[in-house]
Amino acid sequence: MSPAKLDLRAALSRLEGLDGLESPSILLGAFEEDRPLCGACGYCDWRLNGRLSALVRDYGFRCQTGEVVLTDTAGRLPAERILIFGLGSRTEMDLEGFRRALGHMLQVSHKAGLDDLAIELPGAEAGLIEEQQAIEVLLELACERCPGGRITVLCPSRRFADLLAECAGRAAGVRMLGERRD
Repeated sequence: MSPAKLDLRAALSRLEGLDGLESPSILLGAFEEDRPLCGACGYCDWRLNGRLSALVRDYGFRCQTGEVVLTDTAGRLPAERILIFGLGSRTEMDLEGFRRALGHMLQVSHKAGLDDLAIELPGAEAGLIEEQQAIEVLLELACERCPGGRITVLCPSRRFADLLAECAGRAAGVRMLGERRD
């Protein structure tokens, strides 16, 4: 039997889930309209005493499609770094927009040599993408762009985490590691 191309883990995208992460890098997305920041990005902002909001408010990160900003966590989260990707407008987040955004996130992380990461799927927290489709695209792109990697998916709900485990169990070249039950 050949080794898995990709190891997956699920964690809930709440404070407890973020506090228990074992990944050194967190990849998040932010929409132009999100003030305050939402989902895992908002929770990370809370843990970092508003640092992510300051990047948006004071330093010119406008959350436009293609923008990326990197910051450290100053030890306030287990991860060492956070990459925030601009997602553009919520109105543009359809299945094709999701595929482009997620592909960009995975491509940037792979080029940066980040093979152990946590990621919040763009628009998943807001319910902008149908869960099954989001997971299928994740599995396809992650196997293609992050071979040999370890990805913790920040899931918006327990139901999403269960669906991820079910889909990963059927996918060739994917191994589902134990889920964090936070």
